[in-house]
Amino acid sequence: MSLTIITSDEKKFINTGTSDNWFSLVSTVDKRLKHCSKDISTAIDFLHSGECCTKDALKTAEQFNIIRTELSKLEPNQIVYDANKPNEEAPWKNNISPTVTSCADFYTTADGKDLLSEIINILTYAGTNGVSVELI
Repeated sequence: MSLTIITSDEKKFINTGTSDNWFSLVSTVDKRLKHCSKDISTAIDFLHSGECCTKDALKTAEQFNIIRTELSKLEPNQIVYDANKPNEEAPWKNNISPTVTSCADFYTTADGKDLLSEIINILTYAGTNGVSVELI
């Protein structure tokens, strides 16, 4: 199943790829970025709820920059497929593209763009234009 992040004015959207891709991002942030969870709490709320109101959009975008920076410090083999089933083998197993150099650049949209950058862009748009963002 494919997920989409869309602004309430319906002018911007991101096809995030499969729900497994999103859940892996959530799982990786939850498990690997505990050390900075207080600094990224609004972004974590968005990852879990799929909703970001206008007043939190710019703050959430800033926190996704922190997420991207922190994930860039982690090797691709540290990606968490499913936090609820830590021993479950990921569908990609050990077959990660050599162009993926960190957890930050592992996640892409359905059309191959950097997912974290796209999330930052849509949240910045939302905050600047007074709209909210929702994952559907």
